[in-house]
Formats: sequence, structure tokens, C-alpha cells
Amino acid sequence: MSVNHKLAVIFFADIAGYTSLMQADEGNALIILNRFKEIVEQEAVRYNGEMVQYFGDGALLSFNSSSKAVACAIAMQNEFQREPQVPVRIGMHLGDVLFKNGNAFGNGVNVGSRIESLGVPGAVLVSKVIRDQIKNKGDYQLVTLGTFEFKNVEEPMEVYALSNPGLVVPSRSEMKGRLKKPSAGRAPMKLIWLILAILTISGILWINLANRAQAHDLLPEEIREEKVAVAVFNNFTSDPNLDALGNMASDWISAGLRALGVKTTSPEMMRRYKDRVGILPDNPDKEVSLMELTDAQYVVTGSYYFKGDSLQVNSRLESTKTGDNIYDFPTIWGLTSQEEQLITEIREQLKGYWTLKESDKISTISPPKFEAYQEFLKCGLFDNKCLSQVLSIDSSFILARIRLAQMAMFHQNDSIYNAMGDYLRKHWNRYTEFEQNFLNYVENQSNGDYQVALFAMKKNHQLDPKDLNTLHHVAYGYLLLNKPSRTIECLKPIFDQYDIFKDQIQGQTVSAYLFALNRTGRHAEVIEFSRLNPGWSTHHHVIRALMLVGDFTEVRRHLESLIPSDYLRFTHMFNEIFGPESVNIFAPYLRANLDYFADPNPSRNYYVWTIVQLYNRDSKAFAYYLLKEWQKAEKILLELRKIDWVANAKGVTVDSYLPITNWHMNTWREGLWGSTYARQGKTDLAHAQIAKLESFRASFPGTLNRFQKGITPYWQGRIHAILGEKEESVAQLAQSMKEGRSSMDHGNLIYAWDLASLKGFEPYDELVRPR
Repeated sequence: MSVNHKLAVIFFADIAGYTSLMQADEGNALIILNRFKEIVEQEAVRYNGEMVQYFGDGALLSFNSSSKAVACAIAMQNEFQREPQVPVRIGMHLGDVLFKNGNAFGNGVNVGSRIESLGVPGAVLVSKVIRDQIKNKGDYQLVTLGTFEFKNVEEPMEVYALSNPGLVVPSRSEMKGRLKKPSAGRAPMKLIWLILAILTISGILWINLANRAQAHDLLPEEIREEKVAVAVFNNFTSDPNLDALGNMASDWISAGLRALGVKTTSPEMMRRYKDRVGILPDNPDKEVSLMELTDAQYVVTGSYYFKGDSLQVNSRLESTKTGDNIYDFPTIWGLTSQEEQLITEIREQLKGYWTLKESDKISTISPPKFEAYQEFLKCGLFDNKCLSQVLSIDSSFILARIRLAQMAMFHQNDSIYNAMGDYLRKHWNRYTEFEQNFLNYVENQSNGDYQVALFAMKKNHQLDPKDLNTLHHVAYGYLLLNKPSRTIECLKPIFDQYDIFKDQIQGQTVSAYLFALNRTGRHAEVIEFSRLNPGWSTHHHVIRALMLVGDFTEVRRHLESLIPSDYLRFTHMFNEIFGPESVNIFAPYLRANLDYFADPNPSRNYYVWTIVQLYNRDSKAFAYYLLKEWQKAEKILLELRKIDWVANAKGVTVDSYLPITNWHMNTWREGLWGSTYARQGKTDLAHAQIAKLESFRASFPGTLNRFQKGITPYWQGRIHAILGEKEESVAQLAQSMKEGRSSMDHGNLIYAWDLASLKGFEPYDELVRPR
């Protein structure tokens, strides 16, 4: 299926009086028609035109060049004057056109057709925009025919005729095209004064009349009740600095419609689905359509380009099912220096086609400064520097402030978080509903109130159930609350249509889904997913499922293809699942790859594994620990007591929301050392390590993220568990969760070798039981 959206010259030509010719002499009429098509096709090729379609006695062509189109029109008319003559009229306009399935749609097509309808045989008529393009190019002679008001065209348009030798210039009286009906003559002044007096006295009548007039602009109710997507508008200005305007239009039109209660697709999703616009269901190429991805029945599309010093913005409503053009919205004009005002005007105009309300909350909210929005689109989720730069351009940019607050929440950076929070709460009424929900989500995540945070994100998800970003947050929120069944309930509809969504789903979402399936004993579904999607066949959740169902044939099939850190991870997993009497099938591979590991290792992975998971998959000390070579592990840990971790990590790029601190790295080292003592039965030394970890609490740093919450009691709980001190262990693990450590953070409270002895102990089982 061919879909193309561009600025093009639309060129209409048709045979004048062809119906009469057919009635008078059908055979001669067909000769005329064949000659018409022959000349049209011949000249179109010569001047690089593209045949769009024939319709009866007419033809629709497109050109990329105004001068080529005009030269082609002159050549055609010269040919049509030769015997046998063909009485043809030609009209053209330059505008925004959507070419789809061998047809053309858009305001440019509408205007071009109406200009052509004014013509007479032998004439070539053009719009002012064509005239402006060619007036200094070639030997083209033009005369103005005046201004005309066309049907379904918002603004009056000036039309010109080419007056080169051999061409016909029609008189005004000869021009009978599709024009608006003339308005009634002027009413007598006495009547005007009487009407004004009546309207002044009866304000209610005036409002009713105004609303009745506006009602003609409302879209049909069956359209207004359906879900609509707002595409990123196309930039036809050739100025890449204006690309952000198209995203801004999508964002703010969507926000405006949402404020009216219109079901809309998330603008963030529409940025992701930009290349799906125009792709219809059941297309020959079997491409996934916009309708399948979003459930939107309609899409607002648009484009903008320069006209002199102004920007012209065209927009339309299309069916996502058939591709039909439903409605062409009036053209909006604005200055290139006033992008925010232009966006507001577009938003308010389109809202008027869904409601007669004169104002609403969103009408009082202005978009951010254009330059700030340009920078915002470049920012990563936790890009402190970029977001700060955005706010230096526009300090009132709300979404940038919320993102910065979210970053500060992950950092546990109280100074930034409090500054953002104070500002955001102070200006609460300036936000859209989406932004208010987002802020509530961030605040409650920061406070560890995952239930309230989930409630806020669910409200955003209800605004667009096909928004995969909010869906991920909701599904993950249920995991944080230890409710894996609810996670599955959220994600299953998407994974049941994985062929449609697989290119759009985040890897973290897939991981959360597989985790939830394993947690609820649905290992067969994890394995079946990996069978259908081989790229996930060595994922740790898949390997876990295979081990739990006892399919070691399949596990062994992947052994040779794993990387060293995988051998470490799966050695740990095997130790956790199976008892000490079992021979760990991964251990020989881990031992053969020991040269890969080192301590300390000034690499990104070394620090990230330690900070996020506490199981450092790049650590040789941890590798020896899993191989049960305790003394070798102790020797490395002793050397690590001499390390200044911050200095060692100098030059290592780690995500800004995972700050490296000596405190955290030392806690990991001493915790692993305590586990090593406990494994050897060195009870006194293990208890000494528990006491050492307790002493660390006094120096707890203030800038840690949620992955680092509750880690002191967590390590203490692990050591107690190895020693068989189950009650003390569960008490420490419960304290860890109270301090903010989630029950599912990478399996640390559930899938841990050191905690394996707790399985079957009722207080532990109750602590981690899925809710």
C-alpha cells in the first residue's frame, strides 16, 4: 500500500461539455476522450508529473514543481488546440496533500478542484500561491481574475489566469464554478437598528442563535463519541528547527480534546506510531495498522509550511479503518515567531468541532515556550542537565518540572525534589489531568506508598488504555505490591496480541510479565512465550521456568551460547532452586570463565549490578562464593576493604539515577563477607558482620535511590537465614520492606540462595506470599 504525505501541486484537467458531446455523437466523444488521455499522459511524463487518477472525462495529476506544472499546462493546451481539438480547462493549486491507495486527499485537492471549475476551454487558472512561485521563473504571463469565495473553503482566494499566446483568459461573467451562493442584499438601516435593539435586550436569544450557528460546525455525534488519535503534524517548511511544532500540535490538541472528555490516544504513543499513520487494517503488506495499535477510529492529521513570512497549518480528520477523509478543518495562519499562539489557536479551533462549550480548564493553560519544548524532546527520562536547561528557557514548563521531580525521587535528591514539589503544588490548577495524576504518582512512589501511586497511574491509564507506558507503570505497580496475578491481568490482553505490539513493548514490560507468570506457577506459559519468541529463550525468567518444570534438556541446549555473567546468574539460580545435594550444571561453565571476573572492576556493569541487584554479576568474589570456594572469596573481600569506590569509579559512566557511594559499596562487601562466614559455620564472625552492618546505619547517606532502600536489614536477614536463625531473619527482611525495599526487586526477597532455608517457614511464606 502506497502512502505519501507532502506539499504538492494539484493539477486538475477536464473536458468541458463532455456530456453533451456524448449525447450528440458517442463515437466522436470517445475519440476526443482517448486523445485527451494520450496528451495528458505524454506531457505529464515530459514535465515530471505524476498521474494520480482519471475520473470520467477528467484527470488529476501532481507535480513537485510549480513551474513544471505550469509549463506542462501550457504544452497541453497547445496540443489540445490541434485537430481534432479537445475543449479542456485546467486549474491548479499548491497545497498539503495525502496520497493514499491511488488517490489524493486534503485541502489542496479541494481548492485545486474548485479553481479548475471556474475555467473555460483553453484556459489555465492558478491560485495566488502558484502565481507567487512562478512570477520570477520563466516567461509566464498572468492576469488576476479577482477574488472568489469557494464552497467549503474558509477564506476568499485570488485566482489568476495564464495569458501566454494561445491561452484563453475567461471574463468574470463566463466563470461558473463551485462558488458560495451570494449572500442576501443589505437590509434597510431601520431594520438593522431594530435587530440590534432586540438582540441587545435579549442576550439569551443571541447566545441561542450563536450556538445554533456553531452547531453546523460540530462533527456528527457518532464521530465525536469515538476514540481519536492526533498525529504528529508533518513539517513541510524544509526547516528542521520547526520539527518540534508537529509534536507540540499533537500534544496540545490531544490535551484539549481530553479536557472535553473525548477519548484520545496518548500523544507519547503517537510519537512512537508516527510511521503507522495512513496504514490501514488488512493491508496487502500485512503491516500493523494505527487502528490496531490504538483502537482509535479516527485520526487528526496535519501539516504546516511557509507562505511568505507566515506559517500555514492544514489539518483534517480521517478514518483509521478506511482512510477516508472525513473533514477538512479550516486553515490556520500564524507568524513563525509566535509558535505558542499558533498551537493554542489550532487546539481551540479543533475543540470547537467536538463541543459548543465556550471555555474549559485547558483553555486557560498555555503551551510552553517553543524553544523549551524543542529541548524537552531531546531529554532522556532522568537527564537532569537537559531538564534543567529546559526550565532555564521556560521555568513554567510543568511536564519538565514533573520529570525533574521524578528524577529527584529516584535519586532521593531532597533539595531538587522539594524545590520541584513546592512549585508544582503551588501551581496545581495549571496542570492537565494527566499531569496532576503523574505528579501524584511520583510523590507517592517517593514516599513508598505504592498503593496510592498505583491509583494515580491507573487514572492516567484510563485516559488511554492502549498507552503502553502507563500500562507498564500500572503492571509494575502491582508487582511492587506483590500482586503478580493483577500484573498478568493487566498485560495479558497485550501479550495475547504480541504479534501486533512486539515492536512497541519495552523489554522491562516483557520481563515483568514473565516474572509474574513464574510467581504464580504458570511456568508453561513462560516457556511457550520463549518458543514463539526465540529472542527471549535465554532470559533468566525463561531459564528459571525450564528448571522448575525439570526440562534440563532445553536448558543444556543453551549452555554454550551464554555469556560469563549468565553463568554466574544461573549458578546462583540453580543453588536457590535445588538442594545442596544436586550437582549444579552451570558451575563448570562458571569455573571455566573465572578470568572474566575481577574485583574491583571499574566498569559500568560492575557498579550497576551491585547497586540495583546486590548480586554483582561481574564480581569474582561472588563467583567464588557461588562455587563454594569460601576462602578465595574472603581473600578478595579483604583486599576490597582498601578500596575507595568513588575514586575507583572515576571515569565510569553510570546512569545518573544510580549514584555511586562508598557507603553502598561497603555495605555490599561486608554483607557478602558475613554470608561467607555463615556458609562456613563461623557463627561468631557472622554475627560480628551483622553488628558491623548495624553500625553503618549512623552514616546512611541521604542521596540513594529506591534500589538502595532497606539494604542494611536485608543483608542482616540473609546472614541470619544462612545461620538458621529464621525468626531473626524474617524480622530483618520485614524491616527491609518497611524501609522501602520491594518484595520483587529483581527477586532479592524471593529468589535468593541465601534465603532458601526460609521456604516453608510460615512467617517468611506469609511475608512474600503473592497478594
